[in-house]
Amino acid sequence: TAVPTRVAASPVAASAAAPAVRVAATPPAYKVEESVRRVFSTFDRDGSGDLDVRELSKALKALGLETDREATRGVMSKYDTDGGGKLDLEEFARLADEIRRFQEAAPAVPAAPR
Repeated sequence: TAVPTRVAASPVAASAAAPAVRVAATPPAYKVEESVRRVFSTFDRDGSGDLDVRELSKALKALGLETDREATRGVMSKYDTDGGGKLDLEEFARLADEIRRFQEAAPAVPAAPR
């Protein structure tokens, strides 16, 4: 009977011989500004750590967006990345950041003549 022998291999040789394994990188945590945290906690009325459709609707209004229930559900579905049916703080922060960038990029609307 043959006895297996152990052969030391260099890390380079071992990695070259082994198939490449891709590990999905975990995205870095989204940086949430304090102002966004305050808005989120103001509208998280039940203290659950998530915004439901009703809470989100009120938060959107505070951010300058009037939406009906259907539009609010559309926003929810777009930003609810984990599919939980509610927006957590990070999901809400991504939404708030996109709204802010949109508002900054939008041309100023001239005042109506008197």
